[in-house]
Amino acid sequence: MKQEIKAEWLRRLRSGEYEQLSGQLGNADTNERCCLGVLCDIAAEKGVVVARPYSEEDNSLMVDGACTVLPFSVSEWAGLGRTIDPDVQVDEDYRSLSDLNDSGYTFAQIADVIEEYL
Repeated sequence: MKQEIKAEWLRRLRSGEYEQLSGQLGNADTNERCCLGVLCDIAAEKGVVVARPYSEEDNSLMVDGACTVLPFSVSEWAGLGRTIDPDVQVDEDYRSLSDLNDSGYTFAQIADVIEEYL
């Protein structure tokens, strides 16, 4: 993973500026994001992708056509390869970041895993 992007991702995950959300990248009208949605925010701010609401009726954050997984455009830009959900080693097991996010790991705990394994 590209170190400057990783550093910004870790900073944001630990910052407290986001409310953690599960099951989707985020809410386009609030600061609610999953851990992958936080990375998408960074990519959108850098002009790599456009993030917008899914529709007028559904405010799910959509990034390059994706609402629940990491778009390839973001994962490749960040230096994660071509993945929709990076796997990391946790307690001798491999788990996806979205699984950690949706199973109760806090952003701070996810940041610690990313820092060590990505």
